[in-house]
Amino acid sequence: NGGADIDYKNDGTPPAATATTADVTVIESENFNDGWGNWSRVSVSGEQVWEIDDEHGVGDTPCAKMSGYAGQTYANEDWLISPPMNFDNYTNEVINFYNADAYDGTALEALISNDYDGIDPTSASWDPMTFETSSGYFEWISSGDIDISGIDGEAVYIAFKYTSTDQEAATWEVDEILITGSEITGLGEQNNFTAQLNIYPNPAVNTVNITTDAELSLSLQVYSLLGTKVLEEQSFTGSTNIDLAGIRNGIYLLHFTDQNGNTGIEKLVIEK
Repeated sequence: NGGADIDYKNDGTPPAATATTADVTVIESENFNDGWGNWSRVSVSGEQVWEIDDEHGVGDTPCAKMSGYAGQTYANEDWLISPPMNFDNYTNEVINFYNADAYDGTALEALISNDYDGIDPTSASWDPMTFETSSGYFEWISSGDIDISGIDGEAVYIAFKYTSTDQEAATWEVDEILITGSEITGLGEQNNFTAQLNIYPNPAVNTVNITTDAELSLSLQVYSLLGTKVLEEQSFTGSTNIDLAGIRNGIYLLHFTDQNGNTGIEKLVIEK
């Protein structure tokens, strides 16, 4: 499906009630701590380009930054584009990212396409995604979980399009991009113990509660999007409460292992 058939949903408000989660697979993630990764920059017009800001990202880490101001305002059109992703292998695709901005100018666009040729973004059909934006000066905010499951294809791209004029040039920053989905498997019954997990609140602040509908014995490790373990393994049965006081804002992955060696991954957003 594409175009008007896509139903994009965005909810940046933490849920008030407990929800049962589904198993999650990471399709693509990028936090720009080690450069551009597999993301590409395309400058359509103007001399200014997307760059890495080494210290003003989420948790004072690097982030992607774009501004059309360089002593004065300049007209620019610049794209930051993901690698191609095969959405035919997944269902329930969702994107979440952090953004911050300052100064007057055109709003950053978050877009999705399944007909981009990997060369000229202006020749592709792009559908917009609505996301939460910051209300403060360079104040980081989560986009909220955006449902992008209404589009399919073997080469789906996400893009951030920046535009400025010679009259106005805002500055926009993007960080902690996470695209997830439920992987389509072959015939047969898939172990899905994570469907029995309740993780709340999510987004979390200083603590997160995890309970199970069944008396599962689980071990847990928490990883950053870079694969760094930020919380040592914890084992629990039935329920546990995790102290997040020492963990910075951002998107993290909860790695669970049950008593039979089955594994599952869930996403956790921390917003303090």
